[in-house]
Amino acid sequence: MTEVLLLLREDVRIWTVPEGGSEPGETPEQTALRETLEETGAHVEVVDKLGTYFRPNMPNGENLAHAFITKFQEGNLADAGWEAAEVRWFETGALPKRLTAMSRELINDAINFSGKPVEKTQSLSGFEAFILRIAFSIRDVRNALLKRK
Repeated sequence: MTEVLLLLREDVRIWTVPEGGSEPGETPEQTALRETLEETGAHVEVVDKLGTYFRPNMPNGENLAHAFITKFQEGNLADAGWEAAEVRWFETGALPKRLTAMSRELINDAINFSGKPVEKTQSLSGFEAFILRIAFSIRDVRNALLKRK
């Protein structure tokens, strides 16, 4: 059975795949490796590009996501960054209920990967976008007060 590494976000308490924005000059592959390490404590190797996901109504402006199939190399999940309340391996047939729909779609695409990267649009409902906008605003204020990056 295939497993996937997920993190329980510290801010909104929902499970997700590691993801995040690029630093200046970073390639999408470098971003994937850095974000996975920062959020989970795991060093991974990019095996293949899963696809590109256009997210037109993400409230934080991250409208384009590059997703990769990776292989765990080494690391200690206890070294996960502050963004993760918990990091855990899940069998793909037993994913947590509180998993973001976007992450669930990425995992399903990885399970059914044919070797050709997909290009998809992932849209939030108006209500989901509204809730995320509020959650991100609260998170950003709190992180500024705590001097978190």
